[in-house]
Amino acid sequence: MAALASRYPRPALEQVAETESTAVLTLAALAPQQRSARLQAMAQAPPSLNQYRARYLLAVDLVAQGKALQALEWLQELEQGYPVLAPYVLQTRAQDPNGGRSI
Repeated sequence: MAALASRYPRPALEQVAETESTAVLTLAALAPQQRSARLQAMAQAPPSLNQYRARYLLAVDLVAQGKALQALEWLQELEQGYPVLAPYVLQTRAQDPNGGRSI
């Protein structure tokens, strides 16, 4: 296993994940109404792993509430800052009735 790890090193952002607080992961266990305010505060903070995760979780919650246009705001350029989430960002955008396009 160690040979594989040295041969295929993880991206730097994933290495940061091991040491950075996982506050968003803790909030993910709560109901959307209970976590919304705290996620919004984290999502407006400077870029970090928690900020990216908070933006994504807020967007998912908004799509589930039928607020796709608001969700798109949180997803904007998220895949550039946190490439690991890119497939999930695209999937969430696909759930928007406008297909991720502005009106």
